[in-house]
Amino acid sequence: MYTNIQRWENSQVIRLPEVMLDKLGIFENDEVEIVSEDDQIIIKKIKEKKFLTLEERFKDYKGDYDPTSFKWDDPVGSEKI
Repeated sequence: MYTNIQRWENSQVIRLPEVMLDKLGIFENDEVEIVSEDDQIIIKKIKEKKFLTLEERFKDYKGDYDPTSFKWDDPVGSEKI
């Protein structure tokens, strides 16, 4: 199959035929992974989304965090009870 790269607002897009997506089981709003290898672009359906643990999310975090340093302002307007 041949197609053209087209402009869509500030991006460029490739339109994929519905029959091809149906064959691969890819539907609207599915997450996919896009990989470039040599002169190819490979689109892979994400079969199982991996949810990161809190430890995995912050494993490379090097900053300091002090949750007690945050000060809430006094209530104003309709926030007052």
